[in-house]
Amino acid sequence: VGRSLGDPRRFAIDFLLTAFFVVTAVAIWKGKRDMAPLGIAALAAIAAQELLGGPWFVIIGAVAGSLAGLLREPRRAD
Repeated sequence: VGRSLGDPRRFAIDFLLTAFFVVTAVAIWKGKRDMAPLGIAALAAIAAQELLGGPWFVIIGAVAGSLAGLLREPRRAD
């Protein structure tokens, strides 16, 4: 199906991944504490896209953001 569409920019489908990231980020946002993992995921994805190309930026961004989330200080139960 992808090949039959041709250039994804013609239908603005190339924006779909960015829109998906933004919607997901808004859905999981619970406060300032979530800014670092989201920012790290975005920066890692952008760097991977520039350096590697191809679809690797999706995986690298997801792994980087997940690791940043795991390594942050746990929430305190107040």
